[in-house]
Amino acid sequence: MTIEQNKLMQLELRIRELELENNALNDRVEEIMLFGLISETLEEINNQDLLLASVLEKISILKGVSFCGCYEFKNNELKNLGAYCAFLTLGSYDGLVEPSEVLKGLVLKDSIIRFEYADHPDYITFKSSMARFLPQQVVIFSFRTRSIDNGIFLFMDDAKSSNVFNGDLFLLQQIIRMITDKWDRINLMNELQQMNLVLEDRVSERTLELSRINSRLVREMQLHEVTDRQLKESEEKYRQLFNMANDAIYLWELNEENNVIGCLESNKTASLMTGYSGSELKQMTPNELMTPEYRSRGLNEITKLKQNNGYSFKVSHLKRNGAEIPVEISARMFMMNGKKVMLSIVRDITESKEYEQKLIHAKEKAEEADRLKSTFLANMSHEIRTPMNAIIGFGEILKQNDINNKDMRVYTDIIFKNSLHLLSLINDIVDFSKIEANQVNIVLAEWNINQMLHDLQINAVSLLHNYSKTGIELMLETPLDESKATIQTDGMKLQQVLSNLISNAIKFTNKGFIKIGYRLINDNTLEFCVIDSGIGIDKQAHDSIFERFVQIKEKSTFNLGGTGLGLAICRNLVQMMGGYIRLESDKGQGAAFYFTHPYRTIRKGVPPLQKSQHS
Repeated sequence: MTIEQNKLMQLELRIRELELENNALNDRVEEIMLFGLISETLEEINNQDLLLASVLEKISILKGVSFCGCYEFKNNELKNLGAYCAFLTLGSYDGLVEPSEVLKGLVLKDSIIRFEYADHPDYITFKSSMARFLPQQVVIFSFRTRSIDNGIFLFMDDAKSSNVFNGDLFLLQQIIRMITDKWDRINLMNELQQMNLVLEDRVSERTLELSRINSRLVREMQLHEVTDRQLKESEEKYRQLFNMANDAIYLWELNEENNVIGCLESNKTASLMTGYSGSELKQMTPNELMTPEYRSRGLNEITKLKQNNGYSFKVSHLKRNGAEIPVEISARMFMMNGKKVMLSIVRDITESKEYEQKLIHAKEKAEEADRLKSTFLANMSHEIRTPMNAIIGFGEILKQNDINNKDMRVYTDIIFKNSLHLLSLINDIVDFSKIEANQVNIVLAEWNINQMLHDLQINAVSLLHNYSKTGIELMLETPLDESKATIQTDGMKLQQVLSNLISNAIKFTNKGFIKIGYRLINDNTLEFCVIDSGIGIDKQAHDSIFERFVQIKEKSTFNLGGTGLGLAICRNLVQMMGGYIRLESDKGQGAAFYFTHPYRTIRKGVPPLQKSQHS
């Protein structure tokens, strides 16, 4: 063999190798395409029959398998599940292929059977329609699924075509496994759907039954809710009435001998009234709440309660802080939950006691006022008759013709003084009546208090002369300059107050001094004073001295007269002008009356309601 022939042979061998590699590559590409198409079919089709027909057709076309079929052995018969033949167009492939009993036995033993048809022509019998189809190689795969116990896939190639089963059968195995897995999934889904339908039917039946039960339960629950709500409302109503009661409420437990053994319950008012907490009260008895002097009485009252089944009595309770409070207890016995109990309602009667005391005091005050009024009327009849008798008597004397001028002046002077005294009595009565009727108005105007006090000092000198009192020093204190002494006030009312106080000082002072004046307490307040060294006023009378109809009755003052209204008028007028009046005195040590007055100058005061200048 020449070198050229050798090279030519090597080249031919290489070409054959390349052809084999190319054929293998083509087979691999075909297998990948077939695998991909079948995978798509498995994903797209969920009907078992359509899926089988589509897969068998694709295997036949892409793999070049002339006949592809799927069968089930059932009751020793071969049932056609699906088939495809490249050479035939039949509506049905039932009975087209009939395996022999020998082949059936082999199929039941082995999972894969591959044989040459020419070697075993008796294994398979064909119908006449398959006369022009001559198989070369036969491959059978057995399988099992959830619905098929014994099934086979039958593949046959045509003797006229190339042998398609000489290679590996792995691809066909994988495809058959994919088909059977898909069938199992489809069957499983069908079973699940069927089970779901059955379950839905059962659920519907159960739902209907539960609906009936639920409706019954709803009615029962609604009835229970109504009952429960009514019970809660009743309990809440009782609880609110129990805790919101203004009186303390106790529920005491009694033993067989009807002795209190403890507190079952108490309301909030009981804790507020006594200062003990609810848990502390549960450890106590009624006697422990009473003051010592009432404890024996409390036992007696409880004994009466046992006899009468209901009883009310008054005692004093001792609070936790030691304070005593008067209370009224209403109690009653009854049975509750098989226990003998005593209901006690305790009312704090402190206000009632205070009100009772106020009524007693008001009654005493009214009786005192009535007594004073009677005394006042008796005094008035005396006070008015005395000057009137003098006026009338000396008036009758003046009618006589034999009176000399000297006597006439004396009688005229007596008539004049008694007329002034009578006028003063009438003025006091009229002024106090206006005050009582709230008919006194304060009219502000500009008044010079220095000049006012100076005029009052002159009047006091005249009054001392009228009372024939000598040796009494009149002192005047006016600390403000004239520029600051003009204030806004009701001058007539202020003069009336000062005049009444000065008149009283002159009445009850026989020697010593009388001081009239004022001082500036602060930028907004003046304090006027009338101080004397007279008989003084007992400290016990300080609270009543400013009351109406009250007079100091001393032997030395018995004949001084008066209505008992002067200081009452002073107090009311001072209050109306925005001040207050007070007294510093003791018996035998003189008296000092002080009263305050707003200091409103022209510069900083309010505009006057009435303009009049007194200076």
